[in-house]
Amino acid sequence: MRATSTITVSRRPTSADAKRLLRGLTEAVGRPDVGFALLVAASASAAAMLVFRLWRADLHVPFAYQGDSLFNLMTIKGLLEHGGYNENPSLGAPFGQELYDFSMTTDRLNLWLVEGLGYLSSDPAVVMNLFFLLTFPLAALSAFLCLRLLGVSAGASIVCSLLYSLVPYHFYRGEHHLFLSAYYAVPLSAYLVVAVLSDIPLFVRRASARTRVFAYASGRSLLTLAFCLVVGSTGIYYAAFALVLLAAATLLAFLVRRSRRPLATGGALLALIAATVAVNLAPTIRYQLEHGRSDEAVIPTPQQTEYLSLVPVNLILPREEHRLDVLAERKRRYVSSTLLPSEQGQSLGLVATIGLLWLLAVALLSSVWPKWRLPDRVTRSSAAAVLVAILVGTVGGASTLVAYLVTPAIRGWNRLSIFIAFFALVAVALLLERARVRLRSTARGRAAFAALLGAALVVGALDQTSDRDIPDYAALEREYRQDAAFVRAIEEVLPRDASVFQLPHAAFPEGAFSYDLLRGYLHSRHLRWSFGAMKGRPEDWAAGLRGKGLAVVAPAVTASGFDGIYVDRTGYGDNGRATEDELLRIVGATPLVSPSGRQLFFDLRGYAERLRTTHAGSTLEALRAATLQPVVVKAGEGFTLLADFVEKTWRDGAPHAELHLVNQLSTPRPVKIAARLENPWAASAGVTVSFPDGASTSTTATPSGTPLERALELPPGTSVIRFVADTPPPVAPAQPPPPSFRLVDFTVTDVVLESYMSDRAP
Repeated sequence: MRATSTITVSRRPTSADAKRLLRGLTEAVGRPDVGFALLVAASASAAAMLVFRLWRADLHVPFAYQGDSLFNLMTIKGLLEHGGYNENPSLGAPFGQELYDFSMTTDRLNLWLVEGLGYLSSDPAVVMNLFFLLTFPLAALSAFLCLRLLGVSAGASIVCSLLYSLVPYHFYRGEHHLFLSAYYAVPLSAYLVVAVLSDIPLFVRRASARTRVFAYASGRSLLTLAFCLVVGSTGIYYAAFALVLLAAATLLAFLVRRSRRPLATGGALLALIAATVAVNLAPTIRYQLEHGRSDEAVIPTPQQTEYLSLVPVNLILPREEHRLDVLAERKRRYVSSTLLPSEQGQSLGLVATIGLLWLLAVALLSSVWPKWRLPDRVTRSSAAAVLVAILVGTVGGASTLVAYLVTPAIRGWNRLSIFIAFFALVAVALLLERARVRLRSTARGRAAFAALLGAALVVGALDQTSDRDIPDYAALEREYRQDAAFVRAIEEVLPRDASVFQLPHAAFPEGAFSYDLLRGYLHSRHLRWSFGAMKGRPEDWAAGLRGKGLAVVAPAVTASGFDGIYVDRTGYGDNGRATEDELLRIVGATPLVSPSGRQLFFDLRGYAERLRTTHAGSTLEALRAATLQPVVVKAGEGFTLLADFVEKTWRDGAPHAELHLVNQLSTPRPVKIAARLENPWAASAGVTVSFPDGASTSTTATPSGTPLERALELPPGTSVIRFVADTPPPVAPAQPPPPSFRLVDFTVTDVVLESYMSDRAP
């Protein structure tokens, strides 16, 4: 008989080995827990139904219909209709939308779930609602599994997992931050962190393995691998937080135990999660290697990191809009007076707050009382993990160093609160375990423990939820149906695959006008829409028309093949009255008006016929080229990225700054540039501007703004405008100086576009 440590490698894996591998996955979970898991899933679903009063809802209407929820609907609709997320030919007309710069491919598992729900319904609203409702049982099941793996009894695990699925974070993220609401990977990450700190085996050799390939194919190892794959496939935020906490846990475990095993285990976990993230990001990496990186697509800044950092007091304060008016008023008073409001939804709730305070007490007492060993190792590990999370995520914490020294891309560090919530509920579950052990010896004690569990669940659930979580179903349905009726009316007028230009111009993604222009696409079946082209890319040609009069815009988009203009009145200070009057004069057609009165639609086909009658084909082709291949403006050294607001745009400039103008045509093109030089920080600042043709001008940046205008002829390729400004004095001796000047509303107008159309439009 061979020794159990001997591994045979003389044959290839067989189907029997593969079956053992699959069976091994169930070894670490345990069959008796299946019934409890079904109970947890059903209870979490029922709780969500009660909180949202789902019997009042129409699942064909989204629970949220503004802001980021429109982006999520766009993602789901594109995935269901086109089979992919990164490319959508129905948006960003005429070139189509490409989302590689704003990729959500790290949410691969969530996107697969969306695709699966697409087999139940092709309606994006139904799919989004079902996915959101599914996040409640998923969060509860994940928490239940990890609590059981940590040795918590079924009763305490059920209560704490249900409370975890109902944390205020879940409701504040909602369908606006749909994939952040899908935080079922967080308990898996937290379990891995606690396991590393507690020396719980995560990779276990199988003594009976006949091949080296399956030597570590034990149930525990397979479960650990599955956890890593899920963590790396459910969003960059949760994966990044897991990597940070695991790195800290690995280092702490190594320093305490002076063993290489934590380094090996932690290193393997970090490598598996990082590799999964990299594989998921492969399409974006490949795209950016081919096309270059666009810094304009998303504009995270180190300052945003501090604004969106964790505020520890928010963890223990009651949730916003609490059921009890006195607690709700206290929270409102704090939020209205604090200088660092951060994001809502960080409150843990009463039960988890008890767990957090216990963990902080354990951490403090353990540091000043080394011989104190009252808490178990899982509690001590959870306390260490909570301290790390707070030190990393809090305002001015390690996340600030990451933002300033490495990258500000992960800016919402307050979202670590959902990790802290789980660690806190682990502590609560273990406290309940202590109570169970003490009370289980008598029937009265067991009844008291059952009452304790029930009280914790009921009080915790009521404390964590609110009637304010119920969507305004009637208002949502009215608005949603009105938009749908308006788009149907447009589709009855236009032919299939017609293109619609949208006003006002709004940058995508994360523009000042949010995602409201997506409403047309969301209700459309066969039209193409101009909104949705990635900013900072040549496909965002519509940015070149920003600031141009409608006498230029209307013929330009008509010559470019658009059949209609869609106007959202809410994007204008005068509710779109001037825009409507001007388009009536130019186009000469009465617009369709949406039932809500919010949107207008102008049919351009009659106007296009008049253009073809009064202008030569070569003239219109030149206009089309000037419109769809505008000069691309890129920030060079010394300029911040574009701050994009409906009323104006700007870039802040250092004493030496460059602006790059890219002529996409193969021939020289005459253009006019226009901007204002402002200085909001001082009375004035001298600025010398050097143009690509060798000329220069000296001017002054003032608080009210100094006009800057120039006619240029740009050769093909990149031309550079250089700015040299006075160096401003620091505001205070210990503070860095502010920017030297602000470049406001910089526009480049192709002379071809203006000269052909401004005076000769029909």
